[in-house]
Amino acid sequence: MDIFKREPVRAAMYPTIVIVAAFLVQRGIIDADTQAFVLALATLIVGALGAEVARSQVSPVGKS
Repeated sequence: MDIFKREPVRAAMYPTIVIVAAFLVQRGIIDADTQAFVLALATLIVGALGAEVARSQVSPVGKS
């Protein structure tokens, strides 16, 4: 998918997670409280992953 090359991890994954969570609530597999927990947990994980990916792309610069 080209979106993963163009967008940050969070911007690419979060809408998909929201859609899946909403589908699970609609089907009665999870309730709304669980959906809120799943979305918060996913945001935390994807956000941390995004920060680590961004950090891996940065190279340190020595002071002159």
